[in-house]
Amino acid sequence: NAEYMGIMEASKRKKGHDSRIPLAKVKKIMQSNKEIGKISQTTPFIIAKSLELFLEDLADSVVRLARERSEAKITPTLIKSIIDTTPKYKFLKPSVADVNSIGGKRDQPTDHSIQERA
Repeated sequence: NAEYMGIMEASKRKKGHDSRIPLAKVKKIMQSNKEIGKISQTTPFIIAKSLELFLEDLADSVVRLARERSEAKITPTLIKSIIDTTPKYKFLKPSVADVNSIGGKRDQPTDHSIQERA
């Protein structure tokens, strides 16, 4: 995958890490897990960039749904709807199980399976 190769190439450079997620924070979170031993210098960058790409993909899906429904703003119920109806986000379902108890109208689930990016 060209995108993966780009991440790997960027991770080889000592300076110029272009992740929007603070690398020090990623490293601190990783080190808080007692099962994780030493961490190579590029690992926090790769984790941060992966997280950034994941969030971008999820946000794109939610924005697409909001536009389909003519919604003016992104709500927790829109995010829950995407998570509930998109197979690749199945692992997040327990995290949004109580979203409707927060308030707002209950979204009608529709199938929002999206093709993987090439």
